[in-house]
Amino acid sequence: MKTPDHRESGPVPIRLERAFELYLAAILEGDRRTAVRVTEQAARAHPITSVYRQVVEAAQVEVGARWARNEISIAREHMATAISQYVLGTLYSHLPIPDRTLGRAVITGVEGERHQLGSHMVADLLEAEGWSVRFLGTQMPHPDIVEVAREHGAKAVGISATMMANLDGVAGLIRDLRETLGPELRIVVGGRAFHAEAELWRTLGADATGRNLDEALEAFRTLLP
Repeated sequence: MKTPDHRESGPVPIRLERAFELYLAAILEGDRRTAVRVTEQAARAHPITSVYRQVVEAAQVEVGARWARNEISIAREHMATAISQYVLGTLYSHLPIPDRTLGRAVITGVEGERHQLGSHMVADLLEAEGWSVRFLGTQMPHPDIVEVAREHGAKAVGISATMMANLDGVAGLIRDLRETLGPELRIVVGGRAFHAEAELWRTLGADATGRNLDEALEAFRTLLP
């Protein structure tokens, strides 16, 4: 008689939809340990780029929407964002390492900009696609941004802004970059400040825009020869 096979099939891989639900609940509760565990589990079952997009980015969009509707406090929004920033550091080691360089880019916020999570994700996934990236974060003096772009030999610069009050800074940085690095430099802008007006990026002198992570990455792809 055939002996029944009692071998365990292993844990069922977590669905991205479920990972999103668990991750969102964790960051809203300030539970960093669970947030890390959920994303690590998702990264074992799905492409890491999908975890960035469908878990971390999607959760942060929902957090921002709840804050805008006054459903959560600014303290809770900041707590959730801080956890997501930490989680990105744990996920970075899962990103693929391409064997060729597509181009050189600098990703930054303008002077006065306090938010960097979106630009952080753009920088990480550009690296995963093969770009050599220098990520500068936020609150960077514009002369220093220009100098890093020059030293890195950047062919493209991504500029992030979430507050309308920072748009003058974006325009000034674009002018400074073009004056130093020439008109051939490609500039992509993105962030919440560009959501209200579709053609605002053109007005400020940029070459492309991205309203979310996927659009930003596609904008950089269009800059490749």
